[in-house]
Amino acid sequence: MTTHALYIDAAGCWQQTFEQVAFVCQRCNLPMPTHIDADSNTLPAVLARQDTLDFCIAFIGPHTRKPLETAKKLSHVIDDLYFIFLVNDTGKSLQHRLQSPVSTLGHHWEIVDPTGAQFADTLSRSLSAAIKKRKFRTTLSQLNRKLQHNTKPRVSPLQRASVSLEYLSHIVEHAHDGIIATAVDGVIVKWNLAASALLGMTSDQVTGLSIFSILDPQWGQQLRPLYTELSASANNHSEHEIVLNTANHQQQVLAITLSRILDNNKQAIGIAIFMRNITERKVTEQVLEDLRKDLERMSFEDGLTGVANRRMFDKQLEQEWRRMQRSRHPLSIVLIDIDYFKHYNDFYGHQAGDDCLRQVASALRQQASRSSDLVARYGGEEFVILLPETNADEAYALALHCAKAVRALTIAHQRSVASEHVTISGGVATLVPDSSNTPQQLLHDADKQLYQAKQKGRDQIRRA
Repeated sequence: MTTHALYIDAAGCWQQTFEQVAFVCQRCNLPMPTHIDADSNTLPAVLARQDTLDFCIAFIGPHTRKPLETAKKLSHVIDDLYFIFLVNDTGKSLQHRLQSPVSTLGHHWEIVDPTGAQFADTLSRSLSAAIKKRKFRTTLSQLNRKLQHNTKPRVSPLQRASVSLEYLSHIVEHAHDGIIATAVDGVIVKWNLAASALLGMTSDQVTGLSIFSILDPQWGQQLRPLYTELSASANNHSEHEIVLNTANHQQQVLAITLSRILDNNKQAIGIAIFMRNITERKVTEQVLEDLRKDLERMSFEDGLTGVANRRMFDKQLEQEWRRMQRSRHPLSIVLIDIDYFKHYNDFYGHQAGDDCLRQVASALRQQASRSSDLVARYGGEEFVILLPETNADEAYALALHCAKAVRALTIAHQRSVASEHVTISGGVATLVPDSSNTPQQLLHDADKQLYQAKQKGRDQIRRA
C-alpha cells in the first residue's frame, strides 16, 4: 500500500505551514506532499487518475476559506482519503459540521491546531495513527471489494452495506463493551465510546499512544505480559481479569478478552481488546460466598453456646476416625453432663439455664485448645470433646482440667446434691481405630463411663 500526501491551502499563504507538514511527512517516511491551490476552480488532472492513488492523506491548510467543501470535492475524486484539518477550531464550529450526518466524510478526519506549541509532535502522532488505522482497515476493505464484485451468489445492497467500513465502525463505536484495537506493538488505533466510559479517556486523547502507558503503572504491568503470552501462544484469543485502581482510590475489576487481528495471510496485524466492568458481579459473588460460609458455619454451630453442634460432631468423628485409622494413632472422647441441670433450670429459670450452658461451653473450649480438638453440644445439657491423637491418660487429664475449670466458675446451684456450685460428670474412652471397632463403640464406651460417674455420686470423671 502506497500512501500519498496532498496539501491544500490558499495561494500565497501556504509556504510556512507547508514546510512544517513536509518535515513531519519526511519523519513518517511519506513522500513530499503535493500542493494544491484551494482557490482553484478545478483540481489538477493528476487527481482524476484516481486508480493510480492507493491511499491519500489530505492536509487542509489553515488559510482554506471553505475547508469542508474543499474536502468534499476531493472525496468525490479520490476514494480512499483521510483528512487532517490544520485549523485553530476554538469554537469547534468545524468539528460540529464534520460530525454532522450530512458531512459525508464519516470518521476519516481529524483537526490539528497549527498554532499549538507542540504542533509538529501532535501532527506526527496523528499522521502515524492515520496510517495504522488504514492498515487495520485493509482486511475489511478487501472483503468489502470482494462482495461488491461477486455476482455468484448475488449479494443484496443491504448485505453490502452491512459489511461496509462505516457500518462496522458504527457497530464498534456504539457497542456495549469497551473495544480497543491496537497494532501488534500496542499502539492504539481504535477506541470506542464504551472504552472511554470505562477508562475515563477519550479516543482523541489516546489514539497513537501505547496501550501500556495510558493509565497507572499497574495497568501496564498487568496488560503487557498478556500481550506477550498471546503473541507466543498458538491461540488467537485469551480471557483474563484485570484489577484497576480508579481516581477515587476504589478498585474496578475488568473482564478482558484479547484477540489477534489477522490479515488474509493469517498474519497478526493487531490485537483487539474487548472489556467489560464486572466489579458489581465480583462484589455480589463475594457477598454470596460470605453468606455461604456463614450458612455453613451456622449449620455446624450450636446457636446458644457457639460450640459445634451434634451434626458437626458426627461429621468430624467420621473424618478423624478414618484419619486415625490410617495413622494408627489413638482417638479419645470425653462425654460430659452438667450435674442436676434440670433442677437448676426449674429453680433459676430458663434464661439462667441458657447462661449456665454458655459459661460451661466456654470453659470446656478453653481446655480443649488444639486446632484438631472439637467441643460440641451433644444434647440438652450434654457436651462431648473429640480428641484426635490423644491417648487415654492425656484424655483423662484433660477431662479433670475441664471439671476443675467448671468448678472455678462458681455458678451457684442450690438444688445440686453434689455441690453448692455447678459441676460436671464425665466419661472418657479411647480407641485406636481399626477394622475391628467402630465410632459407635467409642461413643458407647464413653457413655458407659459417664453413667458410672453419675451412679457414684456425680462431680467426677470416670475412664474406661
